[in-house]
Amino acid sequence: MTPQTPPFVLIADADPYICRIFEARLTKGCVFDTVSAGSGQEAVRAAAQCPFSAILWDMRLQDSFALLPRIRALCPNAALVLLTTDDRPTLEPDIARLDVTDILVKPLNLDTLVERVDLAIRAPQAVLQRAPMEIARVGQRLELISALGTCVTRVLENRPDSFTVVGAPRVHVPADFRTGLRLRARIAGEDAVYSFIARILGEIDDPIAGWLVQKPRSIRREQRRRYPRQAISFAISLEPEGEPEASQAAGGSLRSGMPVRGRTEEFGMGGCSLVSDRPLPAGTPVCFVMTPPADAPITGLGAVVQATPCGPFAAAEPAAVFRLAVRFLSLSPSSRRRLRDLTEAGG
Repeated sequence: MTPQTPPFVLIADADPYICRIFEARLTKGCVFDTVSAGSGQEAVRAAAQCPFSAILWDMRLQDSFALLPRIRALCPNAALVLLTTDDRPTLEPDIARLDVTDILVKPLNLDTLVERVDLAIRAPQAVLQRAPMEIARVGQRLELISALGTCVTRVLENRPDSFTVVGAPRVHVPADFRTGLRLRARIAGEDAVYSFIARILGEIDDPIAGWLVQKPRSIRREQRRRYPRQAISFAISLEPEGEPEASQAAGGSLRSGMPVRGRTEEFGMGGCSLVSDRPLPAGTPVCFVMTPPADAPITGLGAVVQATPCGPFAAAEPAAVFRLAVRFLSLSPSSRRRLRDLTEAGG
């Protein structure tokens, strides 16, 4: 059996002493592999050469607001952890848009550093807050949906009439992606999910492989959100009701009493989205159990409203991954209170 490769972590800090200390602790026991950068430009060059599992970024680095979106685009699936000396850190919209996983305040305990980096890598969807939607802002996350699947990618460069996005192998790309293909793009905003139709204009290979996408003439609000959402990842289990109908609709892949397990991408008082290695057809009634860390399970009844294949996000994930959207129909009073607390506190 081939030993597992340690996660690769980029340490970008203005203080070379901090870089050496973090490097020594993170690589102890071969828990992580690391590369250090003492400037933002050096970090950009490193990110262009390697898709890191996590990025530790010191907000004191010069041109952070210009360079960090570029690095986020080059490493679209990395956990982004900010380092700051501000004991009450806040996120500007241009940084919040990059899906920040965690903020660490200096000085910090080195054992805490290892724990938080490990947690960030295992749950990279734990975003702290949303930002206003801008379809072509560098670092913006968006989904490109074709007939054969979904590409979850990020904007790499903004142009007057088009923008470039990251392609394979840094993100999963459906097999039908090609020049001239018309596809649907989806972006999550603060108050709604938006979509537009666009066309792939061509391929790019500098600085990494990707696609040139035409900017849309109009954007449609696809789903208005009655409740605020938190993009935080924790375990969830869906138990299909109404068997055997649900099993038959899913191609016979479900066995009676066998739940579909996954992890939430985001949730609110009205519903959640999750990724799973198995689908459930739209319209399937479910019993759900969400298990936040260090909290009692949240249980209730719901219904699947959408199920789309999206492919693997990382090499460690199953070959087939599906994104499910679930609407909550019934919550116990205690589960409703816990869900409201999590939604308002950001997890």
